[in-house]
Amino acid sequence: MIKIAVCDDDVYFISNTLKPLISKAVKEADIQANVTYFENGNELLREFEENRIFDIVILDIDMPSINGKELAKKLRDIDSEFCLAFISAFKEEVFSTILLGISAFIPKEFEKEIYIESLTKIFKDYSDKKPDNNVVDILIDGISSTRRIPLNNIYYFQSTGGNIVLHTYSEQFILVERVLDKIVQIYGPYGFYKTHRNFLVNIEKIFEVKDKEVVMNNNEHLPLSKRNRKPLLIEIAGKAVEKVVQ
Repeated sequence: MIKIAVCDDDVYFISNTLKPLISKAVKEADIQANVTYFENGNELLREFEENRIFDIVILDIDMPSINGKELAKKLRDIDSEFCLAFISAFKEEVFSTILLGISAFIPKEFEKEIYIESLTKIFKDYSDKKPDNNVVDILIDGISSTRRIPLNNIYYFQSTGGNIVLHTYSEQFILVERVLDKIVQIYGPYGFYKTHRNFLVNIEKIFEVKDKEVVMNNNEHLPLSKRNRKPLLIEIAGKAVEKVVQ
């Protein structure tokens, strides 16, 4: 599910133009999307500050509480990875937004067909290049939130006390999902291996495989079941061959 944020203080423009056009573009791009609309830039900023991130952000420039360019800079400080686009009546602003890492700049007076074509391309390009496996739903003080955690930063998942805990080098996050096998289905194709009934490990982070445990790059020792040891070694060998071939 791709999460899209749209911010424009023009309520009429959102209701009568943007919503139907974005809805059509989502269908044209053939993606699953959750679109949230904001009429105030500070409201969107608070969402980011509370770790409720978005994959694609579409902003107007001329807004009263905080203009789109200032807002984009603040959002980039929090998350540099999201796809950014502007829809503005001020065509001359296109050059001043380039340094913000924009994917598109759409003038407001464009024909509807061009809107749909431009938005569809944004959505489809993001879907093709940015799989959502690095976006996870976590619990913060019991409240569901969303965090972008690159796959390469994940060391392992652990099932413990009825929860799934995601471990990075220095942080831990409790996931909303509580079933480890569902995490295996999602992350298995991306180089994660179930070393033990309670552990799903990033193979790239394994430093050493012992008889009954694996040693991670951060010197953590995780359990390794006997029946999983040989398949793990084969998997690691296969990854090594892939790197040589590449």
